[in-house]
Amino acid sequence: MAELIVRKDYGTSSAGLDSRLGDSAKIDSGRTFYDFATENLKGTMDILQAHYPKQIAGRILTINGSGDHVINFLAGNPAEVTGIDRSLVACLYSDMKIGILQAFSFDMFKGFFDYNTGDQGSLHFYNNWFLNKLNRSLDRRTLEFFGSICKSLRSGSEDEEKAAFQRLFGHMVSKSGGVKGAKLINCYLASEEAYKEFQGRARKTEIRLIADEMQSHLQSAEERYDVIHLSNIHDYCTREIVGIIELAQKRLAEEGILILYNNGGPVIKEDDGWRNYRVENVYMGDGRMDFISVFKNPVALKTAMELQWLQSSADLH
Repeated sequence: MAELIVRKDYGTSSAGLDSRLGDSAKIDSGRTFYDFATENLKGTMDILQAHYPKQIAGRILTINGSGDHVINFLAGNPAEVTGIDRSLVACLYSDMKIGILQAFSFDMFKGFFDYNTGDQGSLHFYNNWFLNKLNRSLDRRTLEFFGSICKSLRSGSEDEEKAAFQRLFGHMVSKSGGVKGAKLINCYLASEEAYKEFQGRARKTEIRLIADEMQSHLQSAEERYDVIHLSNIHDYCTREIVGIIELAQKRLAEEGILILYNNGGPVIKEDDGWRNYRVENVYMGDGRMDFISVFKNPVALKTAMELQWLQSSADLH
């Protein structure tokens, strides 16, 4: 079971979100919540395993998102993985995904998250899982949150129940994507054999899920990380990005690496003050191309002003 830590103030209810059950499919920024990663994590891990095997076997700090960032980093057989997300729902959802990975088979995992496999697709299906199958695999707060949604929406009307299911669990069961599409960008879904390997590592690796701002965590953390994976955080934390990157530098181990994504080109160029970096093209399953930028510590950053262009660029999104 992953360790779930809540640092942000979400209110006084069990999950802090009871008043927002109707919007449970949304994360804090208002964007639609997603069940699988949007970046090509499989391609990223291939690059990291080829060039940075020592780092990815150490202590990992990553953006949490859907939980797939945390799970895919198990490819390096790390000592510890910590996922940070400002959204408590994202952390609860990730706890659920990791709990199912640890406890259940490949077919059962697919049956839970993919509308096109099995008899899944109803509030009754999920209610049964939360009551009878996941009660020993998940944090109490995760069970209470998702279980309370099922309980509050059960009604005598089959049509109303179906509508409620689509509204609140539709993000888990996309007919157009689901597990089939996710296989293209996730190491652990590539095959049943891969799933079993990741399952074994998920059971023995120390995994923490923290509901907090990345900047806040980096300010308070005492650990030094071998990998800090910020994904495309610069697209969403436009005002804080310079401070986040500077804090991340301070929390890197001696040979640690900092990772950023950008689908419009390399995030930071050498002439902006950074050295000792790699820029690789990572092709997405749908044909798009991401750029993964890997910076090795010590990073030569002259002044924070040299990142001003990055903040200005992010403001345009």
